[in-house]
Amino acid sequence: MAKMAEKSDQRVRWNRRRSRRLAVGGLVLASSVLLIAARLVLSGRRRPLLAVVLGWLFERLYHEFAGSYDLVSWLVSGGRWRAWQMAAMPLLTGRRILEVGSGPGHLLAQLLSDGYDAIGLDRSDAMQRQARSRLIRSGLPASIVGGDARTLPFPSATFDTVVLTFPAPFVRDVAFWNETARVLRPSGRVVVVEAATSNTVAWPGLVERALATLLGGVTQPPPDVSCGPLGGRRLQITNQFGTIWAVVAEKSGGGQEKSALTDSSK
Repeated sequence: MAKMAEKSDQRVRWNRRRSRRLAVGGLVLASSVLLIAARLVLSGRRRPLLAVVLGWLFERLYHEFAGSYDLVSWLVSGGRWRAWQMAAMPLLTGRRILEVGSGPGHLLAQLLSDGYDAIGLDRSDAMQRQARSRLIRSGLPASIVGGDARTLPFPSATFDTVVLTFPAPFVRDVAFWNETARVLRPSGRVVVVEAATSNTVAWPGLVERALATLLGGVTQPPPDVSCGPLGGRRLQITNQFGTIWAVVAEKSGGGQEKSALTDSSK
């Protein structure tokens, strides 16, 4: 028994060291790529290869380097990332909430702490582990499941609100919007915090302009975002943390969805 306990302790220590190495490696990798991006922006050059490299990096931050996700997001946002996420809270409706792409679980933990009947979904095993650990440490139910946003593993008419913050490109896929419309209750709502900027010149403004090269220099969402079968509006929220762009799409109470996104407001 003593040998088994010793082996178990060794395994735990090894896993901790491995997590630390991956976190440090992710931070070094992220910092290197961001510095390259900043240098290219300062010199007025934009390389298609940069978009590929940054896209690859972001994918790694959801998997192998998930342990460094919080630190990297804090760095690139100047510590504003969680505040930007929280902009979704006043836009929620009802009590039954699904967070798609819940990542390390910060918003999910806030929802549960505030008394919402919330559940998170993420396709990354690494992110699920982080979120589950965070919820358990906070004394909250481990309401997190794995799955694809385009084939949601829930019955129809289950949720009052589906919320996403800084989602992956699947948010442009009509299959996602069809699935979201299916799992929403009548008069339900989708809230997407899709982008934000700090409105700063130096840090993190320089990083934001560097990352904008992924969009060919675009610094805000395009006006032609479609919500598939749901109707909605675009919101631009300005506060002490910067400018946040969100889309609110709604399902009609009679079960017949409205037309695609048609208007915007500030």
